[in-house]
Amino acid sequence: TNVVSLLIPDEYTITDDIFVIKDFLNITYEIETDEIEIEDKNEVELEDLVIDKSIDNEQEYIRNFIIEDKKLKEYVGYTENVIIPEGLVTEISSGAFKNSNIVSVTIPQDIKIIRNRCFEGCGKLKEVVMGDGVKTIGSYAFTGCDELKRVKLSNKLTSIGDYAFSRCKNLIEIDFPLSLEKIGDYAFSRCSSLRNIFIPENVSSIDSYTFRDCTAVSKVLVDKNNIYYDSRDNCNAIIEKDNDKLIFACKNATIPEGVKSIGEYAFASLTEFNIVIPASVTNISSEAFFECDKISSISVDFNNKVYDSRENCNGIIETETNTLLFGCSKTIIPDGIAAIERHAFYKCDDLKSITIPASVKRVGANAFESCKNLKEIIICCKRKAFRFIPPGYQEYFYDKNSCPNVVLRWKDVDTNKIL
Repeated sequence: TNVVSLLIPDEYTITDDIFVIKDFLNITYEIETDEIEIEDKNEVELEDLVIDKSIDNEQEYIRNFIIEDKKLKEYVGYTENVIIPEGLVTEISSGAFKNSNIVSVTIPQDIKIIRNRCFEGCGKLKEVVMGDGVKTIGSYAFTGCDELKRVKLSNKLTSIGDYAFSRCKNLIEIDFPLSLEKIGDYAFSRCSSLRNIFIPENVSSIDSYTFRDCTAVSKVLVDKNNIYYDSRDNCNAIIEKDNDKLIFACKNATIPEGVKSIGEYAFASLTEFNIVIPASVTNISSEAFFECDKISSISVDFNNKVYDSRENCNGIIETETNTLLFGCSKTIIPDGIAAIERHAFYKCDDLKSITIPASVKRVGANAFESCKNLKEIIICCKRKAFRFIPPGYQEYFYDKNSCPNVVLRWKDVDTNKIL
């Protein structure tokens, strides 16, 4: 290679016979200097320059990366199957591969940290193999990797950040190592193909939203030696031991006797299953059964002092306030109910008609939102209270865009006729 000029930064030196340029890639260029005329400190005119090109394939491959201070700052190559060379970096910086077209990546054991958003939006990424040096995966590190199917995690991994694998909709399985201690908020949310979840014994932090909308999960198991969580009685759910709170359940889950509370989104988006609330449950989050469609049946243990499902109504009622908290397409609202909670029937696709008894004085905001097949809401009332709902108030019942065909009707409780 013939080079006419060469700019030399301050940090490089020139020797009598030879000077050596050693950059961040650890590539050494030896340049013969017999005929070099140095005009000033920063520029060298070369009449006859020969560069030793004995660089191996790995060193040529390194040119696909921008590396500073042992941090992989950015991937600038075009290779789809990326193997990060060993011995060069200890972490992958934020956004280093973001939105790239890579298909697979192998991460060497020298790397300890995968920073936030490293592989976010890599829509073609299918496989990730991590060396056993990786201890931390940052927030949003792999979020939105739609084609990701297989991930081999490091055996020394201790922490998975918030939203780390969120929206990896083709991720089928994930094997958590025994070293794992923390799984962040929404870390695997909307991984709609994930089948099984096993929580190792050292995990001490899981959020209610960690596995939200993982609707294909059929089996959940917590290591029996875990002191923070359990899946007692083979319930296919994750329960916090210190407060007996159920924080995540799959479609095959049951709520064991002894559980005291059900967390937000614990059963969110599940379909075609039975809900049985045991006598021990004293607190149910308002969003515990959010977006649950095609529920087969809902019942509350007769001995429960806080909730009931009176008259086999297929709903969950707060006994003290007579408030219907959650219903399904098979719910019949009993007379005596005073209020219907917000989003009580949210996204009940099979709900076509519902009758609200005259005892109901309050209907929560968007109680029937996204019930796309709902055709009518019948409001029972005395004739003198005909059309008791003020103009515009019906907007609180449902969203007009998501329930385009619904009609409000009034029914006289004395004559049992539609007014």
